[in-house]
Amino acid sequence: MIDEELNDLTGGSAEDGMFADLGHFTTGAIPVDAVVKRGAAIRNRRRLVGGGVLAAAAALTIGVPVAIAGGSGPGAEAASGHTVVVDRPAEDAAQKITFSGSVDGRKWSRTLTSHCGTGPEATGAECMIREIGADSSPIGVMTRDERHHQEGDFYFAEFGPDVDYVVMTLATGDRVTVPALVADDGYRGAYFELPRNSTVGQLVAYDKESREIAHTAAGTVALSPGVHLTNTPKWYRPDGSMLDTSVPTVDVAAGTSGKQAWTITVTLNPYGRCFAERIGITEVDLCNSPRLQVNKNNPGGGGPQDAFVSGEVDLKTTRVDVALSDGTVQHLTPVRSHGYAFVGTYVPEGLTVASITPVTGTNS
Repeated sequence: MIDEELNDLTGGSAEDGMFADLGHFTTGAIPVDAVVKRGAAIRNRRRLVGGGVLAAAAALTIGVPVAIAGGSGPGAEAASGHTVVVDRPAEDAAQKITFSGSVDGRKWSRTLTSHCGTGPEATGAECMIREIGADSSPIGVMTRDERHHQEGDFYFAEFGPDVDYVVMTLATGDRVTVPALVADDGYRGAYFELPRNSTVGQLVAYDKESREIAHTAAGTVALSPGVHLTNTPKWYRPDGSMLDTSVPTVDVAAGTSGKQAWTITVTLNPYGRCFAERIGITEVDLCNSPRLQVNKNNPGGGGPQDAFVSGEVDLKTTRVDVALSDGTVQHLTPVRSHGYAFVGTYVPEGLTVASITPVTGTNS
């Protein structure tokens, strides 16, 4: 995150008067790595978690790969030309992960920090990119690491909670076995290198007993730097039946401001809860923290200075009082679903948030 953006998100500029008075709750300075600004009704399902890495990644566009017909386990040999090895990584007590492998005999190794919070630049840490997929697919997201693109085509991937490794078959016929990292908080992901400009034609996910979980259907997986995951492939069980990859979506709040409708929803993904805040054709997605906070609708600065208040509250909370600068107070009733409680509202341009006060049954 650049300094200008940081100042803009934390009250460092005059246009942020909306958030200057928030003295007794946490203002949600939207981390660039956790936010994707939406426009023109484009539905990019990018979910970035971790610090300062939005500009460092370009996602793969996943189409619909050819189904695996068998023989794709850990011992599969390369069919033509390339030999790609990806070693199984491990996380140490300091949350450092060493990823390594080789492409055609050229070895590589990289140590990344498992999760960096929101300020890796301050510590000098190089973070593992964590993306939260749009659903519960065995491979939720794949993202090219632009930080090291000059050295090779390196990728991050999010694996499902039961996935131990994935076999990728390239368009050349070469097979690559990519093992999962299991982080200290249960997150499963991977980091690996592929030959330059590779196209992945097949995907098969396996569990730790080397049993197939699911495979993708006929088609291709296009490596398109700069394009987000727009076409999530369908996954099929070994018996050919379709794998249900849907996740629950909770409607938190909705209304209108002027002539524009606004909504707040939250999806309960395998590795996190992601808020989607929409007004008109603009959408901001937040997956970094479910805490109750104020989120600027325009985190890049300029334009309307409206905002949303949203987040997760304690299950004992009976309501949340949001006091605005015009003296009004909005009383928000939590929406409870799947063992969580959520609230949300929209703050139009011209108003500031004076306070946010959760209320329980004992202090109401």
